[in-house]
Amino acid sequence: MAKRGSKLTDLERQFIKEYLIDFNGAAAVRRAGYQIKRTKVRSEAGKDYFDDGARHLAYELLTKPHIVAQINREMERRCKKLELTADFTLGRLKTLARSNVKNVAEWAEGRLKIHDSAMLTEEAAYQIESLHMKQTKDGPEVKLKMRSPNDALKLLAEHQGLLETGGNQEAPEELTEAIRELEKEEKKP
Repeated sequence: MAKRGSKLTDLERQFIKEYLIDFNGAAAVRRAGYQIKRTKVRSEAGKDYFDDGARHLAYELLTKPHIVAQINREMERRCKKLELTADFTLGRLKTLARSNVKNVAEWAEGRLKIHDSAMLTEEAAYQIESLHMKQTKDGPEVKLKMRSPNDALKLLAEHQGLLETGGNQEAPEELTEAIRELEKEEKKP
């Protein structure tokens, strides 16, 4: 057994491996093979349920500096391997922030025409969240859903210092107005 607070145990290594799959601490505890005791708990609503203690143990593990440091090293290694840089991430956010249905479709007289996928830029294609097509007795039915630019705009605003992260303060009026305008654009057919 490794000294507490220094080297990782085999079980901690397995927890980290499992945690990096989906960032679900409780599930990682269970998959890693920790022995946890189920206890009967009463919720605030008065209902009984069984708690296996996995969430509590995950919290404890994720507050240990040597585990957090190893998770950070693994995430950094992963980013390097996948060539994920801050510039790449910001570029994707910028693409999403500029999401506009006119990049992938046009419409007139109640008919929607999706641009040929071979003609779409990578950025335009990335803006599509889902596209469903089916044949009906009245002809083809197409449902197009674009990715919302709002979350990307908020993340970019936080990155630029226009918003404080984690706070509940008001956004600058210019940013709020820009988001309202984008929301209006999204609702247009």
